Amino acid sequence: MAFSYLFYNNDKEKLLIYFNSLAATGLGDNFLLKHTLSENFSDYDILIVKDSEPNNWYLSIIPEIKEFIIKLSCEKNHKHIFALADSSGAIPLLSILPDISLSRRAVVVNGQVDLSEDVVYKFKDNIVGHFEIEKVKGDIDKKYMKPLELIDYSNKFEILFCYNYFRSDKVYADIISNLSKPNFRLRLDFKKYTTIPCHACYIIDLFTSKNFLEEIKFYFSQYEY
Repeated sequence: MAFSYLFYNNDKEKLLIYFNSLAATGLGDNFLLKHTLSENFSDYDILIVKDSEPNNWYLSIIPEIKEFIIKLSCEKNHKHIFALADSSGAIPLLSILPDISLSRRAVVVNGQVDLSEDVVYKFKDNIVGHFEIEKVKGDIDKKYMKPLELIDYSNKFEILFCYNYFRSDKVYADIISNLSKPNFRLRLDFKKYTTIPCHACYIIDLFTSKNFLEEIKFYFSQYEY
């Protein structure tokens, strides 16, 4: 198995999936947000997933993860799936969740949603932790580098995108803004933190905020089943 996971079995009908960013890649128990999620989302079963290979951006294991999620949700009789992701974790979320019928809503923070050359290399000096295809190990399907093109926008799966509209993440925020899809919501914040691009600061700021966690729970609860 080329990915690692942590599963909290709370015997609930709702499954919450969190796709870790590159900051947690590798083997071992370095799963970001595990304490935050287990403490604040006890009314969900919780699955935390991470790529075992640094710099792979999940690109060689997306079908494997999708199969695992479907199998798990069937075994546990989940009725609804919700998801969270930040940074590179947006790639598997966008590639997998819209295609699973139980998926309801997701929240993506500073999501890097396009790894194609025309985006990454054009703006690479303006994007923190930019993608480098030559570092990817294993076979990849390049369609996952542009997951927004794989989504059937006629389904009811909804995503709230939250971006720090500053330097590195402005690139991806503009991509989402220009899509103008009814099932995409966009929240922009203008927090500079420092004079350098602070991709991670914004992510940490939101996920350590009790108010933001409550916003997520409310957003998920408003889905009409």
